[in-house]
Parts: sequence; structure tokens; C-alpha cells
Amino acid sequence: WTVAAANGFIKRNKDKPFFLYVASTVPHGPAPWIEENGKFPFSLDADPRMTGEGFLDSPPNANMPTRVSVKKRVQKAGLDVRLRHHATWLDDAVGSIMNTLKNSGVYENTMFVFMSDHGARRHGKTTLYDNGMRVPAFIHWPNGIKNPAKSNALIASIDLAPTFLELANTKPYDDMDGKSLVKVITNPPAPHRDELFGELGFARAIKTERWKYIAIRYPKNINSKIKAGAKFPGFEGEQLDRPYLVRNGHLGHHAAKLNPNYFQADQLYDLTKDPREEINVAAQNLGVVQAMKQRLQSHLALFKDRPFGEFTD
Repeated sequence: WTVAAANGFIKRNKDKPFFLYVASTVPHGPAPWIEENGKFPFSLDADPRMTGEGFLDSPPNANMPTRVSVKKRVQKAGLDVRLRHHATWLDDAVGSIMNTLKNSGVYENTMFVFMSDHGARRHGKTTLYDNGMRVPAFIHWPNGIKNPAKSNALIASIDLAPTFLELANTKPYDDMDGKSLVKVITNPPAPHRDELFGELGFARAIKTERWKYIAIRYPKNINSKIKAGAKFPGFEGEQLDRPYLVRNGHLGHHAAKLNPNYFQADQLYDLTKDPREEINVAAQNLGVVQAMKQRLQSHLALFKDRPFGEFTD
């Protein structure tokens, strides 16, 4: 349904510049991994007429390989169908959209960006570790990218809007957070930014090419409870000295369980030596920590009425 809508949009607008954002629910949900009697009732084997707007009279035509073929290809590759069918299905979706661009005559001059919503390894989701912040992405643009290359620049999803505006000969808004990627796209070795700011729940972070600093600061009402010795409920009924950093107890539970320094107030990681961010070297690098704190404070000063411990007092 989503792919059919995307393809229709391209066909209707192929004779003029257009912007299309496609947010697939695959492979996220609603629950593609649930298997019943060899079928996936909430994913591949759901009623093909089902959409987010209700049931259609007939299945939408997305010009994709059949759903039956998805399982066969995954099995032929020797992969677990339960865990991998949705990834292959997403590949089919991307392929269909790319074919529509080609058939519409705009493939060569269309910038195609593919980006995941979060990392996953060692359950970094809902954390500011690279497992959550760092995501795979590619930019495909035959007319604009003459020499395909890999860039290690510190870029972020907020950089996409300024990039599109520059390519459309429109100036980015003054208060935009991002920075255009045009120079990086046309010259991958080009520098982009010195640092990235991140925030999630009760955590804030600064990332440079070498260092990652993460600060955990609870608001005053929670700090009062912590100092009074109060306990906080864990996802599996356990009692915690501090609450999870996010409201989602399920994700907080797994993130805390699989990241050894999850609750530590000040964390510093040398990404060149410890890319998995397992060894907190803050105590051994006090000068670096102080410099990173100053960088973080400069970012937090841009937010009004957003308290974060001593950084904004």
C-alpha cells in the first residue's frame, strides 16, 4: 500500500521537481516476527487488502515480487525466514520505487536517500551509545555523485533538509539545526562538523571523531527521591536505585542490562580504542571530560526552560 502510493506520486510528478518521503512500517511492525502455523499473520501473510486507512476492495498494485517468493528466496539463501523475511520484503519495496524512477525517466537525476531509524547491535536503541545513534545510510544520485565513496564525516538526519534546500537553490532557514551535505556528497573527504549533540530522556551527549561524552542528569524531583533512598520499578519487577533513562520500561530494561555503564552520571569513551563503548575512561581523562562538558553546555544554552543539572543552573 505504501509503495503503491509512492510509485503513484512519482508518476504524477515526474515532469517537475518533487520531494517524496517514504516511511515504511517494514520491518518494524506491527509484529513481523510472530509466526503461527508457518505463516506471519501480522506481516507477510496478512490480508493484502489491509492498509492504515482500512481495507481496500482489492490489493494495491505495487509492482513488487509476490509475497510467496519472499519466503522462498530467504530459505534459498539459508537464512531464518522468521527473522529475515521482512528485510527481504523491504528490499523489494526499495527496488520497486527505484524501478519506477527508472521507468519515469528521472532515475539519473533523483537523489535517493536510504536511512534506518536507529542502530540495534547490543541493544543501543533508546540510548546515546553509537549502537543507537549511529545508523546505516546511503545516498544515491547518478548525476550528482560521479565517484562513489564512503564518508566518515559526523553527519545526522537533521542535515538532510538543508541539503535538499541548497540543491533546490533555496537558502536554509536561519534556525535550522542541520548543515548541508552538498560538499560532503560532491567531495567525501571534505570536513563537515567537529561534534554532534544528542539527547534522549535523561541523557545528553557530545560526540567528536574520537570521543563520546554522555551525561546523565535527573530532574530535581527524581533526584530528591534518589537521595531519600527511594526505589524505582524495573520492567521485570525488580527495584532500581535509579529509574531508566526513558519512559519505555521494556527498552530501558534491555538497554540497562546490556550496556554496563548505563546509569553512570558521567561517561567518556575513546571511540578509536573502544568502539563498543564498554570502558568508561572519564576518571583517567579529566581534561577531556571538562572540555566536553563545556561543549555540551554551549549546546544546552540554546534551549530555553530545559533544565539539565548543573549545566543549566
